[in-house]
Amino acid sequence: MLILASPRGVSRRAAGLKTLAILAFGVLASSLASIASADDFVYSTDPPHRMYMSTAAGMPTAFPTPSQCVALFGLACYTPQLMRTAYNIPAGLTGTGQTIVIVDAYGSPTVREDLAIFSAAFGLPPADLTIVYPGGKPTFNPMQHHNEVSWASETSLDVQWAHAIAPDAKIVLVIAANNGGNVLNNAQRYAIDNRLGQVMSLSFGANEGAIRGHGNANNTQIAQAHDNYIAAQAAGITVFASAGDDGASFSPGPWVPLD
Repeated sequence: MLILASPRGVSRRAAGLKTLAILAFGVLASSLASIASADDFVYSTDPPHRMYMSTAAGMPTAFPTPSQCVALFGLACYTPQLMRTAYNIPAGLTGTGQTIVIVDAYGSPTVREDLAIFSAAFGLPPADLTIVYPGGKPTFNPMQHHNEVSWASETSLDVQWAHAIAPDAKIVLVIAANNGGNVLNNAQRYAIDNRLGQVMSLSFGANEGAIRGHGNANNTQIAQAHDNYIAAQAAGITVFASAGDDGASFSPGPWVPLD
């Protein structure tokens, strides 16, 4: 799965381009998955659109421009170089000596292969990717948990575009066994306590209205997340949480492609 940046990918990865340290709880504009119980909530992710290209009539033979993508797919798309240019990233700023921690749920069985194809397609150096399973490696079974496919797409998006923006940085992918709030909080705490990297990136969330709407466990999970980010700050770890694309309650707004 090779992913060109689309509007849903741009805002998430844009957070990682800033040099300003941001500590934030990931309350995103993603749709809420089914509630596990009356006193718990789960996080969902906003996976990218997959656009299949070929050399058929009307299809570009090279990577399409943002406007060509709009004409072909109804969405803009961007290459790594376009993104680096859009955010005015100096050519010499490549992430050397840094490690980016990415936290996702479920993971993807093809994340390494996807990343290798992405790197080769865009002329990026091979990625230094380590995968960690703090709660044990989950069995990837989309038939049992339908949202695992969305998380697999998100996992590929996260590692590919972290590598595109910081091609010389190491990447540590921390996979939570499921998308429960407590489980994802624990995965983040593992990364913090073990000093897995200098930057931690999060691209998941829940409808804001659901966070305090399903019992006391939600408040406990919010407190747990707060403690995590205080600990991250004390450890000198910068935490980035995506702002989402659709507002606090998943209400899409207009967007404009960048050519």
